[in-house]
Amino acid sequence: MRFGAVLGRAVIVLVAVGCGDGAGAPNPPALPPGSLVILTGGGQTDTAGATFAVPVSVEVRDTAGSPLAGVPVWFGEAPIVGFFSDGPGDTTDAAGRAELAWRPDGAAGTRRLRAGVFLEDAAHVLHLVAADTISGTVLPASPDRVDLSDPATRLLGEPLDVSTVVGAVHDRYENPVTVTSLAVEAASPFQVNGTLVHSDAEVDDLVNVVINGVPFAYRLMVRRDLRELVGAQGGWVCDKAPGAVTATPGLYIRRRDAQVTVDSVQLREDGEVWTFFFSASWHDQLSDGSTADDAAQYSRLVLLQSPGRWLWEYGPEMVQTGTAPLSYEAIAPDECSAWDSVEGTTPAHQPLHLSK
Repeated sequence: MRFGAVLGRAVIVLVAVGCGDGAGAPNPPALPPGSLVILTGGGQTDTAGATFAVPVSVEVRDTAGSPLAGVPVWFGEAPIVGFFSDGPGDTTDAAGRAELAWRPDGAAGTRRLRAGVFLEDAAHVLHLVAADTISGTVLPASPDRVDLSDPATRLLGEPLDVSTVVGAVHDRYENPVTVTSLAVEAASPFQVNGTLVHSDAEVDDLVNVVINGVPFAYRLMVRRDLRELVGAQGGWVCDKAPGAVTATPGLYIRRRDAQVTVDSVQLREDGEVWTFFFSASWHDQLSDGSTADDAAQYSRLVLLQSPGRWLWEYGPEMVQTGTAPLSYEAIAPDECSAWDSVEGTTPAHQPLHLSK
């Protein structure tokens, strides 16, 4: 036997050729010709993973044109020539008909389905004696995966065009999907206008990027422009006995009342780091009853900002405490570490606060 395996008169064939295709296949002997015609199932279109609505129906007849019952029919997605990788898909009924519910694999594009019947010659060699081929079209399915850019950050009132964050879109079979519709769904305080979304209040939450009707979560943070605090005033108080040590043995700074003004605020080009520039002055009460005054210019970096709060470079965190006026207060009196380094009474500090 040159190829195939005999199972009675019906055989599963691993190598087969279509009608009239040579391609190195053995020439079949003179056998009574028959016919196989695919009646329905061609020219259909559906999405990846779906079964075509119309079953593939084939008809097998003998050389006299009479239906042939009980004939195994092979089906397989294949090029014009090639393998039938599976066994018979159906056996013809009394009317010479066999059917297949055609469900192509997930790859999009033009798909071809072959149906064939085989006969065995006296030398037990199998020959494809009749075959027919149809085609169908597989379209990408619904979006299943989308490449979205990193989470976005915007300032109050500054819009984000969601179309700019959408990259490649694929279905569950990794077929590229064409974006035919794009929308945004977002809860308050987000406001949506087409593909633009913005907020007039600070928020860090998810919005839905809806691609071809399928939502994908995307994180958007809207934060305050800290340049609003230029001109803000505030200060802090360090109050604890015995106080902060000085260069004079036994002399302490018993209490310090500091006042600050925000002179300017700058945002680094990458939009990640704010720098506050301050003017500061303070009045000190010393443990011997004397007083002293001084002033300085200094700056502090904001390394991390989230709605209603930010974190200084060396701490502490500043938390919004009001909107009219706009006010912030530190969660800890870090300016008073020198006072707290000495054992003494319970501190009566006031953390750094700013208001405008």
